[in-house]
Amino acid sequence: MCVILNENPSNTGKIIRFTNGTELELDLVKKICPSPANYGMGVVLKNSENHNGRFIFSYGHALKVFISDDEGETFRNAVPMKDGTEWNGATFEHVGMSSMFELPEAVGNFPKGTVISCGTSMTGPYGEKPGVDNGTKSAIHIFYSLDSGESFELLGYIDMERNLGLGVWEPFMLYEKETGKLFCYYSDDSLQEHDQKIVFKYSTDLINWVGEGGTVDCTQYKILKKEDYPEPFDVIACDNPEYRPGMPEVVRMKNGDYFMVYEMYPGWHLGDFNGDVYCKISRDPGNWGDPADYGKPIKTVDEKMLASAPYVGWTPAGGENGMLFVSGRHMISGEESSVHKDDIFVSFDYGKNFTSFENPFDLNRRIGAWSGRHPVIEFSPDMKTLYYTNQICNDAGDGNEMWLARYRIKERKY
Repeated sequence: MCVILNENPSNTGKIIRFTNGTELELDLVKKICPSPANYGMGVVLKNSENHNGRFIFSYGHALKVFISDDEGETFRNAVPMKDGTEWNGATFEHVGMSSMFELPEAVGNFPKGTVISCGTSMTGPYGEKPGVDNGTKSAIHIFYSLDSGESFELLGYIDMERNLGLGVWEPFMLYEKETGKLFCYYSDDSLQEHDQKIVFKYSTDLINWVGEGGTVDCTQYKILKKEDYPEPFDVIACDNPEYRPGMPEVVRMKNGDYFMVYEMYPGWHLGDFNGDVYCKISRDPGNWGDPADYGKPIKTVDEKMLASAPYVGWTPAGGENGMLFVSGRHMISGEESSVHKDDIFVSFDYGKNFTSFENPFDLNRRIGAWSGRHPVIEFSPDMKTLYYTNQICNDAGDGNEMWLARYRIKERKY
């Protein structure tokens, strides 16, 4: 078990030391972009011919894109992603809830290093409550970039909501080298028998996506109807229909296990917004066991828990088993429970035990709606630098800004 021994009181320059000798040195805290900014997502390139180390960051319902080629010191604007597809008399003009992924090797005709942005396209604004019919349609889109994030093109739609006003949200991609399968996990609340499920489809060419009900060519979206999209595979479908799992994120660790985190709301429509951060572990990214198995909540050794909007990252740095990081929107238990607190959790034993360290951002500013809603954890190509981003309420309290913290991971023996 590892615990924090020392934290310097200053912001940058702070050193967090664990009992195995690993240290995290915080050497950069900065604002990436001003408000309004929500639902950030990014990727650090590791398979690019000329741009390894480039940090590509996007956010919002227009998917604005920012690029850094100096480890996050500065960012510049790139071409934003736009949908604008006409479908059955409606236009997919709102895009967001995105994730970014870099192909580690060629998939179909798409070369190694292709950057994928997978997110939700909507015909109107997101409803006040999930499952409430406000007439908005949603679909899981794929944009791709062949120039290391400078520009993106729409490829197609993986899935589309199957009932009016209900939707498909929050996709996340993972590649399995042994099978050549690219998995897309996402949240689906388009079926009445469940408040929401976590589901997936997979592809071996980025074009044809396989679900439990068959295969769909995502590039044919202009002629497809929503009933042409096959049902996805279930990951978590709670036997209590009021439970709402969502926002899945997955990493593979050195021991071969896949570690999934997600939020588990016991009754969103009943007003319970403290969705515990849960996890599941599998040796097969296409088989997570019984979908009725809820998984288990993530707790630290001192009984802290995270709630809502989780993100997970793993690096081989930091010890024999590497370091598994998990972040969420806020903590819901423990000695310092508060919706304004959000420790970052870390495990040195593949998720069996977690300890935590203080969030690098000014937590007292995180009081706005959706503040802290979507953290991002990324690593440098050598996996020895940790990048952490999140959205933080601005000083005026009327919007969120995107902030970045950078840690150097140092292994020391004592």
